[in-house]
Amino acid sequence: MRCIRRVLAGAFLTSLLSFAALTAQISFEIAPFVGGAFALTDLSGGFTFGTVSFEGQKLEPALATGLYAGIRMSPRLSVEGTAMVSPSVITAPSTDLSTGSTETGFYNAATVSTFAVNVLLNFPGEGVLEPFVTGGIGVRHISGTDPFGGFDSPSNPAFNVGAGLRFKIHPSYAIRVDARDYISSFAAAEDLGDTTTLTQHDVVITFGISFY
Repeated sequence: MRCIRRVLAGAFLTSLLSFAALTAQISFEIAPFVGGAFALTDLSGGFTFGTVSFEGQKLEPALATGLYAGIRMSPRLSVEGTAMVSPSVITAPSTDLSTGSTETGFYNAATVSTFAVNVLLNFPGEGVLEPFVTGGIGVRHISGTDPFGGFDSPSNPAFNVGAGLRFKIHPSYAIRVDARDYISSFAAAEDLGDTTTLTQHDVVITFGISFY
């Protein structure tokens, strides 16, 4: 009986020490950021309204603001969530089918909301610079006004890959730079019968401050 108690006590102590060692490595990181969002590809599809044809719907470059918040499980491994909002404009060149003339087209105010969970692989060193690579999955939602009544505010899964750099200026905070490519598949934002889908690439470059 005493032997069993000793084994159980040893197992409990070992588990407690392992948990304490793991907890000692865990830290939290919160990083508010601001940056820019740039669509590398047009939104898919097109449509005709009366005698005017619209093709090549595109998200214009826009300001991006948000927050990274996560847990650093070890010096090399982090898991974090991303919440980001980018107020943008969707444009589409228009062609008058009766005359053949082309104009800038319509302007449709749109807000892109992005939520994602990412894994970060950090490369800590002796200096003040700490690079990292990251990948994750989430959802992107486009909402906005629409003069034609066909905007369907689509939401789609979005993968993302990227890299970044922390510049440690203090044990409790660092300057952080991120670059990520959000990859999603949207049908035509102006959904008037066109169900074409294409892969959408949106690059977001952000600058923030990490607090530990």
